[in-house]
Amino acid sequence: DDSMLYPESLKNLKAIFQSDPDIAVVGGTDILEHKGEAFDLALDYVLNSFLGTGGVRKPGGMSKYYPKLWNMALDREFARSVSSKNEESFLLFDESLPVCEEIELIRRIEKTGKKSIFAGQIPVRHYRDTGYFAFMKRNFLMARTVRTIGVHTPPHMFLALFTFFMTALGFLSFFSQNIRYLFFFSIIIYLLT
Repeated sequence: DDSMLYPESLKNLKAIFQSDPDIAVVGGTDILEHKGEAFDLALDYVLNSFLGTGGVRKPGGMSKYYPKLWNMALDREFARSVSSKNEESFLLFDESLPVCEEIELIRRIEKTGKKSIFAGQIPVRHYRDTGYFAFMKRNFLMARTVRTIGVHTPPHMFLALFTFFMTALGFLSFFSQNIRYLFFFSIIIYLLT
């Protein structure tokens, strides 16, 4: 995946960092730059849907907001202060984590008393280069990682229950007209959120 900042984003980032000395990390939204492929459009819809993510990609969801790696800015000197150092360089991320290394970094930063914030005025153009199986593999790794580091538990539980509920409704809708109505009503509610 690649991301590109909009021209005014650097000025906006500078203003945000200068507005509050306790801000260490700023995250924003991502806008899909796609080739018109159906999978990319569907994935973008799900990733920006409250029901698809539990609202973790913006503040106000079911758990704490953490800026995402593809749209996250932090001061270089502060990053060095929370990094580990080997003989050759500074290690910003925990290399043992297969995904979600930005969450572990932000938690380390917040232990110093600094904060991370969401800034909707800092979007990036996000080019996703993934397919169904690569996306599923990454999501299984992500679920394992966030469970290990102890974040996003409520949204993951909600999504697991929602998936089970919808699968059961879909199966049972073959046998009952009332359940079929409930299943289609649930799909409509999902599409509207």
